[in-house]
Amino acid sequence: SPPPPPSTTRCTSRRQRQMCIRDSFKSYFGQEPIDKGWVPKRRMAHRGLADVLVHDERGRIWHGFQVGAGDGLREHVLSTAQQLRRHLATQEPIVMAFDRGGFSFEALNALSDGGFGYVAWVPATVSLPALATIAPADDGIGEQRWHHDKLESNNRARLLVQRDGEALLPMVTNLPEEVSAAEAMTMLRKVRGWQENDIKAARAFAHIDRLVDRGGAVRAPRRPSCAKSRAQGAARAATSGPPAYRRARGHAAAVCR
Repeated sequence: SPPPPPSTTRCTSRRQRQMCIRDSFKSYFGQEPIDKGWVPKRRMAHRGLADVLVHDERGRIWHGFQVGAGDGLREHVLSTAQQLRRHLATQEPIVMAFDRGGFSFEALNALSDGGFGYVAWVPATVSLPALATIAPADDGIGEQRWHHDKLESNNRARLLVQRDGEALLPMVTNLPEEVSAAEAMTMLRKVRGWQENDIKAARAFAHIDRLVDRGGAVRAPRRPSCAKSRAQGAARAATSGPPAYRRARGHAAAVCR
């Protein structure tokens, strides 16, 4: 029988594999038919392709694969973690870090059941206790055990809240208490910082946010029908040029090549 998955109780700040998972959407502005996905920065749906990328705490890409344009990152968190475990072939605990797009209670419970650690930002749409009562009075990080109806009892999640002036930033982790709140927050910010730096560096010399083509065979553009060509030619001929020129122009536009 296969060995049991590593336990998150073995996670410490010095003994673990920290991996960050993120999604990347590239908009497509061509004429070919292609699925639509959500573009967070533009807050609208657009045609394009979506990828899921995984990198380590130094920003090195370990894995990448294409997903449906409309897929949410939360749909791929667990399967990606399982693929990493098979690829790394290690018994060291793997800690998955992700932003708000990867958050869901189902994903957190599944990661916990699978023996994975996680650190993640919590979106504002989630029902939370009063954050001001968790965060310290001055700038710093406070924490408490997170009890939520959608969190399973074996998922020992901790809710961490960082106070930065007037801002209160919540994150969640299932790492044991040996990993302090400050260490967990630093871990998440570190891997996310490498990710953002990679994106900025790539944008300096590559069009990573838009597609040159749709990624497959590019079909030849469709020619307009004869009837459409005749109608367009007649409309142009009726509105410009002397009578002889208009007749010649209309005749030329009606020819299907």
